[in-house]
Amino acid sequence: MVTTAEVYAPIEAPPTAPRPYGLFSVAPPTDGGERWRVGVGMQSYNCMEAGTWNDVCIDGAADEPKELTDWLCDVTVFDPFTVYLLTSRTGVDVNEATPEMQAAFEAAEQRAVESQLWAQVSAVAANGGSHANLAVALATVEGNLAVNYNGLGVIHLSPYSATILSALLEPDGDRQYTRANRTPVVVGAGYGDPDTPTVEIVGTGAVFVRRGELDALTSWDLSVNDINALAERTYLVGWDCYAIKSTVTEAP
Repeated sequence: MVTTAEVYAPIEAPPTAPRPYGLFSVAPPTDGGERWRVGVGMQSYNCMEAGTWNDVCIDGAADEPKELTDWLCDVTVFDPFTVYLLTSRTGVDVNEATPEMQAAFEAAEQRAVESQLWAQVSAVAANGGSHANLAVALATVEGNLAVNYNGLGVIHLSPYSATILSALLEPDGDRQYTRANRTPVVVGAGYGDPDTPTVEIVGTGAVFVRRGELDALTSWDLSVNDINALAERTYLVGWDCYAIKSTVTEAP
């Protein structure tokens, strides 16, 4: 019996361009050596709040003591994870299966890493409240970043949210920023539930991505002429000292 796949002439799938405003646009993956593969602990000073002090010789009031801030005990830990893609192909040469699998993996890995980051940060982000529309939710997140994080943080949006908020965003090459404050924006295909429009906005401190080497393995099942191909890579993602999430009560 001849199958449909044997009747039609095989062609290559059309080439695709990577999404320009994904996680890797804001946090390009780096190797960073080997030790991160067991997990990392990070001490940060970027959420410390400076105080003010008035000299008694200036205002005549009683001196107030300067308060000591102990930040060395505040350690945030992040664990590594593995992104993988495993497929089975029938009737192809092993020399074809390996590069095809590598190309498929490289096209899919950013979205998988975004999904992992979204799950991690959503579980611990401070509650930024529920708001009537995405513009107010964005303003709330960006305002809290300014108050609680010393420097430019990162705004994390789903493609749905980014489309609604496009008038408040400004592209610049392969990166995107908020128009008012130039806060870097990640438009993550892996953010939120892909089956429903995401109505959440997350803000974090600066984001970092560690990435290991790509491993590709193939095995040949001669009994059915199948090539099984596996591609995988170890990742670790994290953010600096602050995270907040705001939600929207109804669709804009």
